[in-house]
Amino acid sequence: MKGQIFIKWFLAIFIISILTLLILSTIFPRLFELIIEFLSQASSDVVASQLSALISTSGSATSYIEIEYSPTKDITYDVSSVNRRLTVIPRYEMSFLKNLKAERLYPVNLTDFEYKNVNIFKIKKEFDEKSMRSVYTFSATKWSE
Repeated sequence: MKGQIFIKWFLAIFIISILTLLILSTIFPRLFELIIEFLSQASSDVVASQLSALISTSGSATSYIEIEYSPTKDITYDVSSVNRRLTVIPRYEMSFLKNLKAERLYPVNLTDFEYKNVNIFKIKKEFDEKSMRSVYTFSATKWSE
């Protein structure tokens, strides 16, 4: 009698364990995939690469171009540029992700700038006919709902 009860309980626990593992094996990979996708799109390295590429692209415009880039509305960044070196630091709320700084170079004559806690970036190039020079403007703001 004890042996039969033990076998029934053992089978019940075994089946429940297998079903739980099957369910978790489908949920956890998708959850990790979503987290990794979010962090990779909003990472400082990606944002720095995108911004430096967009700044460089603005240099190829002949007279006027205005570019607006917003990587994500959930994360803000500290962005600065000194001597054509762009630095991006994300402001994550998770402590283990802080200070993930990324730096990129760009070949355009922008004035040095520094913006804190922003996530919308605007790059503008205009051609000044009087001085026959291109004038670049970089601005940044925070997403507001």
